[in-house]
Formats: sequence, structure tokens, C-alpha cells
Amino acid sequence: MGTAVLSDNERVSIRVIEDVPAGRLPLQMVVRFLSVLLGIGFLLTGLLLAIWPVMALVIAVDNLVRPGESSEMSDSELVWTAVVTLGAVISTWFGVLLLRGRRQLGLYLRKFGFADTTQTVSHALRSAVGRSVRLVTLDDAMAAPVGVGAGKWIVGLMQLVGLAFAGVMLYSLLRLDEESIIRDTMEQATSSADDNVVDQFGAALGGALVGGMVAGFALIFLLTLTIIGGLVGLFAYRAYKSAKQAQEEARQALVQRQQVGPVAKKLQAVARKVFAPRLIVVAVPGSFWQQAVSGFASVSRVAIMDVSHPTDPLLWEIQTLKPLFGERLIYVGSREHVLALTRPAHEIAGTPTGLLAQLLDGSEIIAYGQTWPQRRRFAKALRRRIANSKAI
Repeated sequence: MGTAVLSDNERVSIRVIEDVPAGRLPLQMVVRFLSVLLGIGFLLTGLLLAIWPVMALVIAVDNLVRPGESSEMSDSELVWTAVVTLGAVISTWFGVLLLRGRRQLGLYLRKFGFADTTQTVSHALRSAVGRSVRLVTLDDAMAAPVGVGAGKWIVGLMQLVGLAFAGVMLYSLLRLDEESIIRDTMEQATSSADDNVVDQFGAALGGALVGGMVAGFALIFLLTLTIIGGLVGLFAYRAYKSAKQAQEEARQALVQRQQVGPVAKKLQAVARKVFAPRLIVVAVPGSFWQQAVSGFASVSRVAIMDVSHPTDPLLWEIQTLKPLFGERLIYVGSREHVLALTRPAHEIAGTPTGLLAQLLDGSEIIAYGQTWPQRRRFAKALRRRIANSKAI
């Protein structure tokens, strides 16, 4: 910890740290793991429950096509179908809710034009921050949006596998010859029976019953697998579209001052989706960047601010956001730069560094470096700091 003396009775204390205690993070990880397991369970339950209403729909269509050969559903079966359909919808919705978790929107502020800074913090976003928080930052030439990661390709693969499986099962279903199954079963039964008429008749009748049961089971089995494959494919298709849309939403642009409020609320909703970009880059003209910062801060749960380079905009951002966020305002910075904030006050008096040191009185700054171990250490510390700040 570095302490800088400002006067005889005034001191500034700034802590530059590289490690953060685990705090609430282990418990959050356990809760999150259990939530994911429950979410998967509810999704699978919803998928299985959805088989019944889909089969009921198939029967209803069959009734329209062949009214003389099919039986209509009774009132009790209609009520049961409605109940199961509602259960499938609720189970699926609750499963998605558990998988998504309590994700929040955060604000990331840093000085434009420094590639090392952006790359280092972007690495931290990919490995830590993106699990619980989706960040928005203002645009410059160095900032690149961080998309949804591998989730898009996973659901894309699930879509192809599900639909291909459903296609194979449907082909097998269409080629299923129930009469052949019954005839073959009868022939096997009669061939093993005695030659007298009574035994032959009994064997043929039993073979017909067994063949009918086998054919019916095969029909229901193939139809069920076809429906499961189709539901998986359709669910994955919808998820893939959501992931693709999230990828497109990773970059936004403001042209007029009046757009700040609506875009901020839109991004707040985007951050809560299952598939959402980890870092959303918003292009903002310099003429109203302060209004943009205030607008995005009003819908953000946490703010991460890089204090490596003391500038007038940074001083304004600290003065504006510190009362709003309190402990949810997290300071980060390049170690070689932020250590200057701990120098004696008489050495930095009257400089931007000295003014910044006064504003950061009593604060902690998580330092990062440029090497791979330093980046990993920084990502771990940043993730813990967000968890301990009660931002999520």
C-alpha cells in the first residue's frame, strides 16, 4: 500500500493490489452449478412433456385426413393434453431462467487508443466477467466487441444433429410396414405349432395379436424419437437465431443525443438474455459522450474503470460515478502507471496524477500486467472483486 501526504493533517491512502480474497465467489459458483443442473433437468422435462401434445396434434391431423379410421380424443384426454402442454411450457421457461441466471449489465470505461489496455481487460472479460456481467463500453478504433463465445456453434451443431436424427427416424417411420410385421409374426407362430386346425388357428391368432403389439410399439417408438429429434432441432434453431442476433447486437452506434436512453434500456434487456455479447461496443460522438456515460451508468449494476492514464474525462467520470456506484465501482489499471498514485503528494502536487490520487482516496486498484500469468491473475482478481462487491 502506498500513502501520499497532502498536508500536515491530510493523507491519501491508495492500495494497489493484484490478488483479491475469494469471499462470496465459491458459494456463488456452487449455487450457479446447481442452478445449471436444475435448468438442464427442467429443459429435459419440458422436452419430454412436449412429446404428448405433439403426438396429440399428429392424431388430430390424422383424424382430419382419415376420419373413418381414427378415433377422436375424449374430453378427459383433451384436458390432460392441455395440462401437459402447460407443464411443458412452464418447465422449459423455468429451465431457461435457471440457465440464464441473474446476469447484470456493467459499464467499462477506459482511455481510448491504448491497445495493451484493451487487450488485457478483454482477456479478463472472456475468462471471468462474462459469466455474470455483460459490459458496455464506448467506442474507439481499438475496441472490439466480444461475442457470445462457443455457445453459438454448440447450438448450431445441436440443430444439425437434432434435425438429422429426426429425418432418419421419420424415414424409418414412413418405411414401417405394419402388415408385414403382423404377417411375419403369424408365420413364425404357425410354423412352430402342431398341424391340427385348432393349434394352427390358435397360433395364428396369437401371432396376430403379438405382431399387432410389436407393430404398434415400433410405430410409437419411431414416432416418439422423430418428435424428440424435431423438438431438439427446433429448440436449437431458436437458440442459434438468438446467438446470431446477440452477435449482431455486440456493436451499436449512437447518432443523436436522444438515442442514449432508449439504447441504454435496450442493452439492459439484451444483457439478461441467455445469449448476449460479453462486451458491447457503442460508438458515441464526442459531442455528448458525458450524457452517454451517465445514461449507461443509470442502467448498469457495476462499473469497471481503468485509471491508468489520468485525464480530464477520467476525473469527471470518477466524480460522477463514485457517488452512484459506491463499492460497485471497480478500479483497474496498469501496474507501471498506477504505482505513481502512491508517490508522496509533494511529488505529484498540481499534476493530473495528484488530482486523481485525491479522488481515489481510500480506494483499491487491481493492477494488471501484460504477460500471460499476469493476465490470468488479473482476471481471477477481477472476477472475485465483482462477486464481493455484491453487484450480482
